[in-house]
Amino acid sequence: MGKQLEKLIFSDCLEQAASYSALIARELQQIREHLIASGCEVVFCGGDSILVKASSDFIVSPELLSKNGITWSVGVGEKPSDAALTLKKAKALGRNRVEIFGVE
Repeated sequence: MGKQLEKLIFSDCLEQAASYSALIARELQQIREHLIASGCEVVFCGGDSILVKASSDFIVSPELLSKNGITWSVGVGEKPSDAALTLKKAKALGRNRVEIFGVE
């Protein structure tokens, strides 16, 4: 996501950059709403990261995480600190990942 936005900005395509930013915001909001409707507590939702408080058996649909060429990192845990650790792990291991605390 960041590289695409940088490419648009450095190419002086500010109108396209604004459109891309709006798309990101809409997609992130849809994911947030889905997670809340599924009984999760969204602790942080911004950029390309979502920090979720949920039971360790919660499953996030892969289709939800990759739409319109945008990928997201998600950390899930029963405590916010667990979710934060798994979010760092998801970002470190690559794109379009969900990591759940305590699940290998």
